[in-house]
Amino acid sequence: MGGLGSHYSNTEKRVVRGHCLLTGLYMLLGQRCPLQPQLYRQKYVCQQEGVPFQSKIDLAVQEIEQFEPVAGSHTHVLMDSWFHCRKVRRAAQKRGWDVSGGLKSNRVMRQIHEDGSRTWLKVSEYAADLEATD
Repeated sequence: MGGLGSHYSNTEKRVVRGHCLLTGLYMLLGQRCPLQPQLYRQKYVCQQEGVPFQSKIDLAVQEIEQFEPVAGSHTHVLMDSWFHCRKVRRAAQKRGWDVSGGLKSNRVMRQIHEDGSRTWLKVSEYAADLEATD
């Protein structure tokens, strides 16, 4: 069966076999409009098939760049923590869209202090210092 591959499942906590598809969901006036799924191929599969490799991030950026929302609507991209990176955020921001999504705790973030100084730390380190009121 075409499109089968191996990938790590966070819910299963192990490598599983399954389809490697990337898709999105467009919500408009309470209606759910699934976007056309795209087949993701791992790099070694692309080499075997003689086709150019596109990462999942590349596919997400391509979807953002090519998507045409309804005229006059406000677009907000909500993404899974796997896709929350500079390249995807910038593609959406370039179109004037809002962006939000989960962050993996091992990601590094820049913290800007009141005096203007900046430090880099892991999201998990930042979260450990938060109080319930924060």
